[in-house]
Amino acid sequence: MYLQGILTIDPAQLTQIDRVQPTKGFARMAYFLTGGVVAAREERETFCAVTLLQQINKVMRSVGVNNVVKLATDTVVFYEDTEGREDDLKQALDAFAQQAKSEAIVNFKELVLVLEHHLDDMACLIDIRIARSHPVGEYPIRITLNGMPTELSARDGEKQVRDRMAGIFDSQRDYDAFLAKYQERLLWLLDQIETSFHEHMRIDNIEKQSRVKIIRPKNRVASRDTYRSSHSDSYIYDDPIYYGYHGYDDVFFYSWLWSDMMHENHIHCHNCVIVDEKGDDVLDVGDKGFVAGEGNNTLNAEEPFSLPDSEDVILCSGHDYGADIDSTRIDAGVSGEEGGGWLSGIADSFSDSFSGGDDSGCSGSSCGSSCGGCGGD
Repeated sequence: MYLQGILTIDPAQLTQIDRVQPTKGFARMAYFLTGGVVAAREERETFCAVTLLQQINKVMRSVGVNNVVKLATDTVVFYEDTEGREDDLKQALDAFAQQAKSEAIVNFKELVLVLEHHLDDMACLIDIRIARSHPVGEYPIRITLNGMPTELSARDGEKQVRDRMAGIFDSQRDYDAFLAKYQERLLWLLDQIETSFHEHMRIDNIEKQSRVKIIRPKNRVASRDTYRSSHSDSYIYDDPIYYGYHGYDDVFFYSWLWSDMMHENHIHCHNCVIVDEKGDDVLDVGDKGFVAGEGNNTLNAEEPFSLPDSEDVILCSGHDYGADIDSTRIDAGVSGEEGGGWLSGIADSFSDSFSGGDDSGCSGSSCGSSCGGCGGD
């Protein structure tokens, strides 16, 4: 079990974002990503994506989220914190600038900023993705947050984790109370971030959702090494917790024991999503749900996966248990035509004369329909 929160920003609302040129380190980032000029539509889209990344970073810092885990595009990783540094945005931007001098980085589909944050009782990973262009009907800005209770950390040993978890499964009441406590914590943080977006970016609408996700391993997990071995550097995971970032093995281990303990204790499984070892959705479980271990091996990692006898589950597609399930898949179709670059509408309002050769940028400038005022005549 771990928590997932998602914020998506409707592109229809982005026309109201302040036309602010990136400053300092972000101006340098825009300079390298555009080759030093903003002339073609794609280059203007890149310039605007960096501007939005800077504004989103400001939003996150306003709620105390300031530790960078990774800065990347979909093709190149510029910075990844492997030491647990604090407040390391400058280091991330410096690493970007250094690498940008030697690599071709202009062609990319999205910018990626991964942050970490620690509440008193919950460790959080926050994955922010800004698409340079997107299909019609899809949202270009997506923030995925994962939350894990720190009281179940394996820092002091793996056996102690199972011992600490035992009390959660003593009764259905204890189980539901534990989940409710951390769901409330996650929603509190999501609300803080949403409020900050409205305060700093003048956005009219943000869509928000949260889910409890339960991992159903193919085999029983005895140690952290077991699930580390299944990690793939090339797979694109829906949740940042699966990427194996520094320091998160300890707080993620308990999640791999969860389904087995539900099965052993006949816990009523409800209002959650069961996922495979990569975090891909397998079953969407409703309020009625099913009782784990009663006539099913749905959550039993020692047996092949089977569907529960319940009318309150939805079978998803695109997961690792397809061969184990003799049932009709539900295909999630995506409609809509390929659109042009979503940022181009905003990008066209910027001046083609931006060169951004130093870190000063157009500090503090707010641009209207044209960015001519940023650089002066």
